[in-house]
Amino acid sequence: MKINHENYIIEMSKKEAKCAGIYDSETYKLLMNICKDFPTYKVIVKESAKRTTKTKHCYKGLTFKYMETYIKNHSQEDTSILMEFYKRTARSDKTQDAYPNAESYFDITSWFFHLYPEIKNYYEMANK
Repeated sequence: MKINHENYIIEMSKKEAKCAGIYDSETYKLLMNICKDFPTYKVIVKESAKRTTKTKHCYKGLTFKYMETYIKNHSQEDTSILMEFYKRTARSDKTQDAYPNAESYFDITSWFFHLYPEIKNYYEMANK
């Protein structure tokens, strides 16, 4: 909370306002004490500043099906990579459904990019 003596207001964030709404909480007690000290001040909830988010890398089109096809086309002699892919996605080559024990998309793409850095370079260039 912030006391703005110039404009005669007590400023509080949305989070503080939510906590102050709980009777007998620490924030409630603090607000009541401030209001007793400055009874003519108006209490306002200020809007939080816009948060800037990091640019998220977008891998549009990089689906499990695309990765599977790419692995099949680029490692024809070595089937262990394809078997590793199926293990990580918890899929068989007969079904396209992922199971609950599959690794996350992030983990699988990290593994895929480690094996095929040219794909990662392509997406990095596309994101710029």
